[in-house]
Amino acid sequence: GGQKGLSVVLGVVVLCVMAVLCVVGVLSVKQQQQQQQQQQQQQQQWQTLRANDTEQLLWFLTQSPDSYPTQLTSYINSTILSAWRFKAVPGLFMQQRGTEPPVNHTQLPGFGALLPWPSILKLVKPQRSAVAVVDNDDSDCHDNADDLDCSNDDDADESSIGATVGSRRKLIFFIRHAQAWENLTPDGDNRVCEFVLDGKRHNNVDSPITPLGIDQSLYLNRIFKSPSNRNFSQLRFEQHQLTDFRQAVDLLADTGRRHSAVPNKSSVPTWHQYVGLEGAPVISSPLARTLQTATLSLNGLTAAPVQMSELLRATIGHDVCNYRHSVYNPALTASLPSPWSTNCNVTFGNASLTSLYGHLQGISFTFPVRPAGGSGFGLISDKDSLWRSDFQEYPGQRVTRAAAFLAQLFSTLPNEPIVAVVTHSEMIGAFSTLLTGADCSSANTEVVPYVVDWLPS
Repeated sequence: GGQKGLSVVLGVVVLCVMAVLCVVGVLSVKQQQQQQQQQQQQQQQWQTLRANDTEQLLWFLTQSPDSYPTQLTSYINSTILSAWRFKAVPGLFMQQRGTEPPVNHTQLPGFGALLPWPSILKLVKPQRSAVAVVDNDDSDCHDNADDLDCSNDDDADESSIGATVGSRRKLIFFIRHAQAWENLTPDGDNRVCEFVLDGKRHNNVDSPITPLGIDQSLYLNRIFKSPSNRNFSQLRFEQHQLTDFRQAVDLLADTGRRHSAVPNKSSVPTWHQYVGLEGAPVISSPLARTLQTATLSLNGLTAAPVQMSELLRATIGHDVCNYRHSVYNPALTASLPSPWSTNCNVTFGNASLTSLYGHLQGISFTFPVRPAGGSGFGLISDKDSLWRSDFQEYPGQRVTRAAAFLAQLFSTLPNEPIVAVVTHSEMIGAFSTLLTGADCSSANTEVVPYVVDWLPS
C-alpha cells in the first residue's frame, strides 16, 4: 500500500513539473515574440531616422560647398549608399535595356513592359488579383514596334522572378516632365533668366512647360484614360496651341463634363487601372514643369493630393530654370541675398506654389514645409533655400539623392506597393544608375517603370 501511495505522489509531482514546464515554455515563446516585435519596431524607427538623416546630410552639403573637403563629401555619399541599398528586378521593362521610344513618340508600347501587366503586378502585390486580363497586344510589346527589341530575356521569365529574401518591393512609375522652355534655351545655357525664340521672349526662371509640353501632357492623360485593349499608336496626338497650362485644365474639365454625361458600359479597364496606378500615391518635384505635367497628365486620375519632395528636383545648382517658387510668400523670392538670389529681373508677381496649384480642377497638391530631415514628404523652407549661384551638383551626388529619396519613400509609405513619381530626366537617369548600374535617357512625359527591391544593409 505504501509503494502504491508513493507512486501516486510521484505521478502527481511529474504532472506538476510538466505543467510548470509547459507554462514556462508558453511564457518563453511569448517573451521571444515580444522581443522580436520590439526589435522590429526599433529597426523600423532606426531606418526611419536614417532616411531622415540622408536628406539632412545632402542639404547640409549644398549650403557651404566651398567649406567641405572632397573627402567629407565622398564619405557622406558612400555612407548613404551603403546604408540604403536598392536594386531593380531585371528583365521586366525595355527601358532597362536602353530602349527609347521611336522617333516622334513619347512612350514605349505598353510603357515598355516585357511581361503582361497582370504578371508584373503579381510581383509587387501577390495577394491582389490583377484587374481583368484583356486581349492586349500593347502589354505584350507589339504596338507596331517592329524596330523595337520586344523579345524576353531569360531573366524576364515570370516563373524565375521571386522576391529577394529580406527585401521590400515597390513598383515605381517614374514620369519625366513635358517639354519646358529650359529644353529650348540657346546653346543649352540655363543660367539665362530669359531668352528670345521665334521672336518671342520666354521666362526661364522655374521654367514652365511649352505649348508642345501642354499637348504632351494632355496626350499622356488620354493614354491613361483610354481602354487598355487599345494600342498607344491608335490615339492621335492632338495640337491645341495653348500657351498657359491653366487653359488646358479648363479644357480637361470641359471634356470631363461631356464624357460624364455619356454612361461608360465598357468592362475593359483603362490603362491607368490596368497597370495598377488607380489609387496609387503620387510624389512630385516642386518645380513648375513637373507640377504642370502632373496637373495635366494625372488630372482626374488621383484622388489624394500629390505630395512634394525636394529630393526629386532637377540638378541643384546655378541653372535658374531649377529655381522654385516660394510656397506661400512670393515677396521672399525677390529679397534673397547672394548666393541664393538669381539676380534675374523676372518676377513671379503674386504667384506662389499655393496660389498657382492650390485650387485646380481635377487634381490637388499639398505643400507642407518642414525642416530638412523632417518626417514624411515636404519642402524644407518657404523660399527656395537650396538653389545657389555658386554650386553645381555633379552626377554622383544625384545618384546619392536618388537613394535618399527611395529611403524616404520606403520609410514614409511602407504599405504602398505602387507609386508614381514625377521628376526630371537627370533624376530618372540617376535612379537607373542606382538601380541597374546604367544611365537611362527618357523622352518628355515618358513613363519609365521599375520594380524596386530594398535590400538589407
